[in-house]
Amino acid sequence: MATTTDTDSLLGMITEAYTDYQRHLAAAETHLRDVTDPITPGQVDEDGEPYPDDPLSPGEHQTAAATHAALAQAAATALAALTTLRTSRPAPAAR
Repeated sequence: MATTTDTDSLLGMITEAYTDYQRHLAAAETHLRDVTDPITPGQVDEDGEPYPDDPLSPGEHQTAAATHAALAQAAATALAALTTLRTSRPAPAAR
């Protein structure tokens, strides 16, 4: 039977996996946006300031995006497994 400590621990793992998923998904979206919307030399932002040169090539952005997408998928899989485990465990008995 699951105890409150087990339940709290499991919920903590679910939260951590979901946070990792969100972080990696956001990073993948950023890298994909950088690839599809590259900055050209001399381009300025809305304040008229020049954008800094991008140290990564489009290929490096694509590789980073693919890596983050894979990490997001792994975190989503872990989240699904933890959620399944959580829902399959019997509720603690009322005291």
